[in-house]
Amino acid sequence: MKKHILLDFDETICDTRGFNSETCFESVKKHYPEVKRQEVYDMQHIVRGRTLVDIYAYIIKNAANIEPEEAFVQQLVLESMEYQNENLHKVPLFEGIKLFLEKLTRSGKYVSLITNRDKDTLIKILDNHNITKYFDNIISCIDLQRLKPDPVAFEIVMDKDVKLKREIERENYIYIGDSDVDKRFAQNAGIDYMIIDQYVNDYLMFKNITNIFA
Repeated sequence: MKKHILLDFDETICDTRGFNSETCFESVKKHYPEVKRQEVYDMQHIVRGRTLVDIYAYIIKNAANIEPEEAFVQQLVLESMEYQNENLHKVPLFEGIKLFLEKLTRSGKYVSLITNRDKDTLIKILDNHNITKYFDNIISCIDLQRLKPDPVAFEIVMDKDVKLKREIERENYIYIGDSDVDKRFAQNAGIDYMIIDQYVNDYLMFKNITNIFA
């Protein structure tokens, strides 16, 4: 039985696909008004899970057929972060996640969040939904400057468990995410993983798996 459940954030517990895609479109459209919404959506989906710098560099390279300068990509990242901060209240949780977290907590399990999203917007979204309290650790890999699939974030979680004498073996951790980046992160950490797709499961994955872990 797993004792410590590690979760990804975007498209795993929070339905950010449309929000992130629209953010990309609005940011890119300001500079390339001819770009098509669905074209940006599709490209953003291909590189989801990567850093914003990587995402915008990929989109501009493919949409405008140019190799974007680093300074311009950084400008797009800042513009997208401003747009997101103004619209974070629009980001919904997937159905069943609150009950999932509540049951895990009541059953004595530990829950941590490990994501490549920046911690500032992450905490704001969690606070908006009143679920920050359920997480033993909230780790932004981008703030650590050690992005997934680098497993350093897991080592931080495990080190804390050791210091608190929780006696959790590596096989009693599991990481739940939605992308190949998440799979490789878990593999690099040497822990089990579950890769889910909320969008082909009617957004109900956590309603369906709650009893497995709690």
